[in-house]
Amino acid sequence: MKRLLLVLLFISIIVLVSCSEDVGGEIGGEVTDAGCTHVFDFENCIDEALKAPADCDSPAEYYRTCSGCGVISKAEEDVFTFGEALGHAYEQEEAKDEAKKSDATCTEFALYFRSCVRCGICDTDESNVFQYGEIAGHSYTAETAKDEAKKKDATKESPAEYYKSCVHCGEINYGGETFFYGDIDLTALFREYTFLANSFGSFDSVSELSAEDYYVARANNFTVSNEDSVITLPDGDRRLKWVTKYDAKAMNEYAQKVFGRTFDFSDISKLSSTDDEADKQISYDAATQTITYVYVGFGGKGGGPGTYEHCIYKDYVANGSEYTVNYQIDIKDNMTDELVSVKGTGEIKIKKTDSGYVIISNTFKAN
Repeated sequence: MKRLLLVLLFISIIVLVSCSEDVGGEIGGEVTDAGCTHVFDFENCIDEALKAPADCDSPAEYYRTCSGCGVISKAEEDVFTFGEALGHAYEQEEAKDEAKKSDATCTEFALYFRSCVRCGICDTDESNVFQYGEIAGHSYTAETAKDEAKKKDATKESPAEYYKSCVHCGEINYGGETFFYGDIDLTALFREYTFLANSFGSFDSVSELSAEDYYVARANNFTVSNEDSVITLPDGDRRLKWVTKYDAKAMNEYAQKVFGRTFDFSDISKLSSTDDEADKQISYDAATQTITYVYVGFGGKGGGPGTYEHCIYKDYVANGSEYTVNYQIDIKDNMTDELVSVKGTGEIKIKKTDSGYVIISNTFKAN
């Protein structure tokens, strides 16, 4: 019996020695050598077998182990999952470009979606947002010529005037700064130029106009003062007397704008005259640039049967910086204003310069 026990003990020692040498795997971190034909069918969720921890979208992944000897596989086909995906935790407030929902406006902050604290992906829930930064505030510097921003229509002297608006939201700053846009009202300007040129009669070029022509045509538009009285002459006759002063400086400023030139009024006194009806004396004061007209007479005659000329602006044609304005002269009945005949047609040549629109010539063709 004693001999039998010794034999069994010897066999056990041999078996134990053989299990510690051939396998080369890991069981709980220890090398084994069991001469095992591995079968990786054991799913053991130990730290050593972890391939990837669980994240927002996937559960944890582990390698299977050998059910015979416990060695851990490293092959992809021996991977199994355990547990559940963690899911996103949209709690992080990070103001990054990809998370921006809307820019800051003049009255509101910029809005951003919250992102996941684990993976950083942004939420898409419209309610899960946070504010960041500062409100932009209005900046009324945009010059946008839109109808609702118009303050004044264009005139013959200036383009249309508009209020500036906010560069961010487009709000119009009514009552604030303005800007001018577009061209002047050419129809209004050329209509005035038509009557002006017609009052001189026909001329082929501006150089043909004289100071006397200009004074007669424009004086009443630049009146400084006007006084009238009744005087008694040495022979006992009573006469009406008018003394009118005109601003020659203003007249020439207008002439410069319209014709691109000024007129010398120093010899305007040659328009003075005396006859049985009236005494007309015209003088020019260079120091004050004032023209004085003194009229002594019986007064104007009342209207009666006859005709008068009526200038009608028709249209204009643009050709680059040059314009041709067409007009017509009608002869009308002085009492009824009915058309008697058409005297003829004319055209005014106008050129746009750096200083404005200048009349170059006026040509009239009688019927």
